[in-house]
Amino acid sequence: MPAQSAGDAPRTETEKILVEIWSVVLNIQDIGIHSDFLSLGGDSLAAMRCINRVSAVFGVELPVDLFLLDAVSVARAASEVEKARLSDSNII
Repeated sequence: MPAQSAGDAPRTETEKILVEIWSVVLNIQDIGIHSDFLSLGGDSLAAMRCINRVSAVFGVELPVDLFLLDAVSVARAASEVEKARLSDSNII
């Protein structure tokens, strides 16, 4: 797999952490933020492993459908993590 292009490099800390999680779970280096989870070889078991790691690191739950039905990328997952973190912080 070729190295990621500059446009695919993580832009935020959340994207950086998600790239690391995906790299470990999928056993792939140089994952770009626009790469599709399923195209990288992700499946339902890998999705659950990612979801568990995201929950442990960020304290949020992502739906499994995000990984399996929505052709999720690191950039999209990072956006969903940030939305979930914001909505949790707004709870009184």
